[in-house]
Amino acid sequence: MMVNEPSREQIKRVVEDCEIYWLLKEIPRAQVEDMKTELERHLLDAAADGKPVEKVIGKDVHAFADSWARAVQPGKPLIKILEHWAYLFLTSAMVILPVKHIYNKSATIPIFLWDPVLIALLAAAVHLGLSPHLLAPGKTRTTKKWIVTGSFWACVLAMLAITTVMALRKEYERPLFLWPWYASVGLAVVTWLFSQWRIRRDVTAPLDSPEEKRRKARRTMGSFALLTLFLAALTWIWLHSAGTVQTVVGIFLGIVGLLWWTTFVTWK
Repeated sequence: MMVNEPSREQIKRVVEDCEIYWLLKEIPRAQVEDMKTELERHLLDAAADGKPVEKVIGKDVHAFADSWARAVQPGKPLIKILEHWAYLFLTSAMVILPVKHIYNKSATIPIFLWDPVLIALLAAAVHLGLSPHLLAPGKTRTTKKWIVTGSFWACVLAMLAITTVMALRKEYERPLFLWPWYASVGLAVVTWLFSQWRIRRDVTAPLDSPEEKRRKARRTMGSFALLTLFLAALTWIWLHSAGTVQTVVGIFLGIVGLLWWTTFVTWK
């Protein structure tokens, strides 16, 4: 029995949803490719025998993908969990600290007790935003992109609101210490290096040839160098300007920085 076009499209969507779920679960790409091939073949054979997709995998694609993921990868090693959260804390700090520089219009900012709390809250929000349970199968690829991007920007706006409220209370609190601009620059470099290290070790990355990997690495280094120079120039203008010009440059610098941050956490 031939498989009709609507059934093929349904099978394609199911396989794609399962693939996204498995990759977000950090199952190695090569293994995911094998799982995809096996699932697609099984569903096509079932469709040829007249069985609908729901009869094979059930009505909940999310539950099906999760059960298979747990079967092939029961749990994450502790080092992987620590690495994941370290990355989230670094990227979250690179939102809170630059925003404080811009808000205070100062190269040196006071760090209060609530600043690490904000960083931890933003890291937790990003973790939830990247959860495969939030990006559940059944949604289109475009919808998934909007969920990820929207959740990140909602988190950023929420953190900015909290920062503003807390900043109004800063006269009642003593800072823990002062944070100079060069510490923020150094942390940005560390964050970028750590992200590149994670990307190079990412088991879910596309199975590119060695030449393609080198080409991507050169392009990434070039983009990073240009963006760093651009941000450095904006920062210099911001530090040496005043009034409306400083405010406008500060806002623009914040937007560019947040866009850069979004690419950090959504690279997968």
